Amino acid sequence: MGTRSVNRLWVLGGVLGAVALLAVSWFFLIRPQYDRADGLRNETATAQTRTIVLQRRLSELRQQNGNLPQYRAQLEANRKALPAESDLPDFLRDVQSAGDRTGVSVKVLTVGAATQVTAGGAKVYSLPVSVTATGTVDNVGRFLAQFQERQPRAVLIENTGLTTSSAGAVDLTLSLQIFVAPPAGTTPSPAAPASSAASS
Repeated sequence: MGTRSVNRLWVLGGVLGAVALLAVSWFFLIRPQYDRADGLRNETATAQTRTIVLQRRLSELRQQNGNLPQYRAQLEANRKALPAESDLPDFLRDVQSAGDRTGVSVKVLTVGAATQVTAGGAKVYSLPVSVTATGTVDNVGRFLAQFQERQPRAVLIENTGLTTSSAGAVDLTLSLQIFVAPPAGTTPSPAAPASSAASS
């Protein structure tokens, strides 16, 4: 009977030792490996998600890069509409060309002093311009349409005046604003006399 008890104790001790060894192995060896594997799986899933997002963004950038010529043309048109310099000689030539195309004689172009204004959160300069032109009613109408539709420089027509001239002609007087967006910290240079007479 004593030997059986001792054997049972040894068997019970061996079982308890094996359970304790298994528990220690689980908590200190096996479970950390599982946790590490779970962490690596999560990192892999996150990296895959980021890869998908980056691939989508790269595809968008490639598509935008394909539209680069269109963006450059649009930028050039915007620069002509809102230049960094006053470019009054170019503006005067554009007005003269509009007169030539429509059969109108541009007599006087007067430019006032620049004033700073804020538009869309940006600081730009406004130059008041007065234009006097003579022609038939139809031609003067086409000349006015040039400012509204085909003029490369953005202009804001504030007032128009129409008076009858000799031999069925009319005199058109335009009061308008042109705008300049110089680089930060600079002001637009006059680049032209304040008043100039011109005839087509």
